[in-house]
Amino acid sequence: MKLRYLVLVLVVSLSVLTLGLRGTVPEKTYDLSEIPASAVHATIVSYDLWNGAGWNVDDFAVDINNWGRHNQNANSSLSVNDGALNLKTIFDYRQGHQFVNISRSLDINVSELPIFSINISVSEGAIYHIRFVGKDSAGAERQVWWETSPLDDIPGKSRWEIHAVDLTAFSEQAVGSPVPTVTLVEIILDNPVFNKGEGEKSLCISHVGFSERSLRVSKIPGDAQFISSDDPFQAVIIELPYTYKPDDSWSLQWSSVTYTITSNSEFEYVMVLLSRDGDLLQEAQGSVFLSHESAFVDVYRLDATPRVMPSSEELTLLQPLLGNSSIVIMKKGFEPGGFLMFKLDSIELMTSKENR
Repeated sequence: MKLRYLVLVLVVSLSVLTLGLRGTVPEKTYDLSEIPASAVHATIVSYDLWNGAGWNVDDFAVDINNWGRHNQNANSSLSVNDGALNLKTIFDYRQGHQFVNISRSLDINVSELPIFSINISVSEGAIYHIRFVGKDSAGAERQVWWETSPLDDIPGKSRWEIHAVDLTAFSEQAVGSPVPTVTLVEIILDNPVFNKGEGEKSLCISHVGFSERSLRVSKIPGDAQFISSDDPFQAVIIELPYTYKPDDSWSLQWSSVTYTITSNSEFEYVMVLLSRDGDLLQEAQGSVFLSHESAFVDVYRLDATPRVMPSSEELTLLQPLLGNSSIVIMKKGFEPGGFLMFKLDSIELMTSKENR
């Protein structure tokens, strides 16, 4: 009798629960949307850092007297060998923090000559920093650099490397607004004490210059491919359609891009997603890929990083071309070579209402 009563109570309870849940639909917390290639447009970007226009030094024999030098716990020498500026010092980590700073006074109008470029070689085991001083629109002196900038804490590799930034975008990120005038460039040869980078270290510069912005831009419509018939290109900018942006209650978790891209040489490239309008509060970035000559479909995943803006020298050149929400595919570095063909298949966006 008691067992029959318990069974009856259980049946009644389940019936009430079933009636209470009838018609209730769980709230959707994740959404995966696919953007077809036909819905987007892309911009193909090529750039040439050695166009010759502007201010530059390629033979330091006639310019060495314009360079100042400051030693910190170290002795150094500055000379010219085969036209290149050559800074040498001996680091001993037992002397404390050691560095040597070389600098040159300038008067560069950033609106006319915004692209800074340098060809530099620094010994392995040392690090170096490239920094600027400028004047803002009120004439006040400003430090145009910041910790963790693309030109800060660069490890020496004992080989020649090209670095370049668009000073309009670089100075805006450094001080909050573009700096009209650059008055000084300084290059610091630094001893990373934590690595005990002792012994003789050198820093050599074969070129330093400021030039006009030289970007060649080609627009391609959706559902189309771009094949270079002339020079290779270094970047692709894909604008995300406004209709696909998540509303304020959703956040981006990750994005994936299905595409085909080929190159004329092997080099590293990366992909990032950047937002200007605040609707996508996260910026997304992915791994480093190697370019290839063969044409095959590839998939690149970008994981969102809340409120972290990817920073690189290449992005400063491309920033004036970015829209509200842009996926950027870009070659790393400025050595010769680039992409030859690009075709977009689709883009996926995974959004969520849950906290990351």
